[in-house]
Amino acid sequence: MSCTIFSKDTFPWRQKVTSCFFSRAGFRIGDTPLTKALIQREGCVLFNNILTVCTGNICRSPMAEYLLRHRLEQAGNWQGRVCSAGISALVQQPAEEATVALMLSRNIDLGPHRACQLTRQQLRQADLVLVMEKHHRKSVLDLDPAARGKTFLLGHWNNSEIADPYRRSDEVHFKVLQSIEDGLKPWLEKMGIHN
Repeated sequence: MSCTIFSKDTFPWRQKVTSCFFSRAGFRIGDTPLTKALIQREGCVLFNNILTVCTGNICRSPMAEYLLRHRLEQAGNWQGRVCSAGISALVQQPAEEATVALMLSRNIDLGPHRACQLTRQQLRQADLVLVMEKHHRKSVLDLDPAARGKTFLLGHWNNSEIADPYRRSDEVHFKVLQSIEDGLKPWLEKMGIHN
């Protein structure tokens, strides 16, 4: 299985993999499940499983999931997994209509999406967890403290949170989509994917 490759310049290593640091991100990985997911091979770090998290799993995290998957698949050399979940999911509900319509304008179909509740198993399987707001990170860590070193705000590099557009106007949904795209851009660049 191929996967996204992070160059050694993305996250400088200070020690061996089992006690490495994300110095730019400000989080110590240490002995967490992420340690097992990080593979040092020819100076690269590999991530196969990315999880996006919001509240209900019908607006923000599906947008991020589908956008991220679309961009990674377009890159052509990635066969990993991107999925999403909610900390208080509206289980089995489709994505909100305004969200579906907006994503169709990007030629991305959210029709197959159904909301699911965040589980400890999902967190253990994920190599990287991207959340929309700080309280989501707290909920993730309450569920699985071992996820600390691999859980970041999606807007981490922009120092921003992404507000919930649920049951709000199309204009609000559009602004949220722009915020998600802005938040994903530096993550994708650190994966070596530009434009």
